[in-house]
Amino acid sequence: MIRLLLALPIGGALVLLGAGGSILTVPLLVYGLGLDVREAAGTSLLVVGVVALVGAVTRWRAVHARVGATFGLAGIVGAVPGAWLNHHVPAAAVLAGFGATVILVALRLTRPLPAPRAGQHAVAALIAGFAGGVATGFFGVGGGFLIVPALTVLLGLDMGAAVATSLLVIALNSLGALVAHAAYGTVVWSTGIEVALAALLGAALAWPLGVRVGQHALQRAFVVCLIFLGAGILLQGLGRLLG
Repeated sequence: MIRLLLALPIGGALVLLGAGGSILTVPLLVYGLGLDVREAAGTSLLVVGVVALVGAVTRWRAVHARVGATFGLAGIVGAVPGAWLNHHVPAAAVLAGFGATVILVALRLTRPLPAPRAGQHAVAALIAGFAGGVATGFFGVGGGFLIVPALTVLLGLDMGAAVATSLLVIALNSLGALVAHAAYGTVVWSTGIEVALAALLGAALAWPLGVRVGQHALQRAFVVCLIFLGAGILLQGLGRLLG
C-alpha cells in the first residue's frame, strides 16, 4: 500500500505535465523504497518503459512509427554503454549526476518547446538518439525532455506527433537499457512491476484532473519541486564524493 501511494504521482505527473514525470521514479525508489542507486536506475527502466509503452499505444495515431523506431534503435545502441558506465563509476557520481539532470529537466520545463523546423537532419537526429540512450542507461530516466526537442528541431515533427513519438522512443530506450541492467542483476523485478502498475493507476486517476486544472500552474509547482529535489540529490552526491 505504501509503494502504491508513493508511485501514484509518477503516472499523475506524466499525464498532467506530459514531460518530466518519469524523473520522479529514481528518487522514489532510492528515498521511498530504499533501493541503492544502481538498483533504482535499473528498476526505474521497467517502470518508465511500461508507462511509456502504454502511452504510445493510447496515442498511436499520432506516432510516427518509422521515425520512432529509427530514433529508438539509436537509443538502444547508446543505452548499453550508458548502463556499463552506471556500473563502473562511483555510485556517488551517479547520484550527483542525477541531481544535476533533475535541475536540467526543471530548467528545460520553464522554456517553451522549440517550433518545428523545415527539413530533416537525420545524422544529427541519430546522434541525439544515441545520446538520449546513454542518458537512459546511465540514469534510468526516460529522457523525454531531450527527445521531444530533437524530434521537432531535427526531424520537423509537429508538437503532438513529437510527444507521441517520444513515448515510443522512450519505451525502446528503456527496453534496451533494462536488458543491460538485468545482465548486472540490478533490476528488482517485483518492486518495478508494483510501481509500474501504481503509476498507471495514478495516470488514470489524474486524467480527469488535467481537464480542470491549469497546466501552467501545475508545471510551475512541479518545476519548483524538481529544483529543490535536484539540489538536494546533487548536494548529497557531492558530499559522498568529497567525503
